[in-house]
Amino acid sequence: MRGPSGLYRKRQQRTQEDYLSRTVDLRVEELVWARSDAPALPPTVSVTADGWQLKDGTKKELGSPDSSRFEVGHDYVITFAHFSDGAWSPLGSGGVLPYDHGRIGEGEFQGETGTADAYRSTWEERLVPGDEQPMAFRTVGKPATSVQGILRSATPDATAARYFGLDPAARHQKVAGASEPADTFCSVAAPLSVSEDSRHTPDELASVLTDLADLAGPAGKDASALRQYARSLQAGAGTSAPVDDTARKASVARIEQECGTEVGELLPTDTETDTGKG
Repeated sequence: MRGPSGLYRKRQQRTQEDYLSRTVDLRVEELVWARSDAPALPPTVSVTADGWQLKDGTKKELGSPDSSRFEVGHDYVITFAHFSDGAWSPLGSGGVLPYDHGRIGEGEFQGETGTADAYRSTWEERLVPGDEQPMAFRTVGKPATSVQGILRSATPDATAARYFGLDPAARHQKVAGASEPADTFCSVAAPLSVSEDSRHTPDELASVLTDLADLAGPAGKDASALRQYARSLQAGAGTSAPVDDTARKASVARIEQECGTEVGELLPTDTETDTGKG
């Protein structure tokens, strides 16, 4: 990737100072790797790049840490993402590698022209023991084919593979959401354990019971009991009205049998008026 072939300035008004951003045209000279069925990269890609800050008549270059600014006459290996609005953009600062003279790490980095050895030293200082080494460090000093080899041998994330039809931002949300443990019936019920000594108002307890009913499923007497008990708690909140004792007992049995945790009487514990059992 040769870039940029042109510079364009846009003035943005900021508090007490000006900012000049750049739109740079990057000329694609070689396609190193693309996943199957990926949209075709055009021969020229225009992106917004770091520019300058103007303050008190002084012009100062701005740049992102650990990234290249895109300067005229330099080459780069760039990982591009294609978004739903049709735009192409580098996939984060780590997706841009200096590539002068056919060697990764050689060329423009953080606005300065440097050697592959200096680039290696920069990344070596940032390595975290036990973490996977970044692509920039693993390929420094090597040709672009080294990046190609790593990408070809990589195993796609199973969740991401299911959503290749989405743009990168939406796909990331799917993958990030899948990495978070899903709520289960027993994880939601855990705070109700007598050993947790949690405090719940009638409305709070009703909300937990409703969530448990949703996780238990819409059908079945166990889910119905949970919902019925939740409704009776909400109806009697702030009063001395009795709760649905039959639904309460069925809810206790449902939780204790499935989760093996003791929930006691399963009555509100954060209320000035004790709720009767009927």
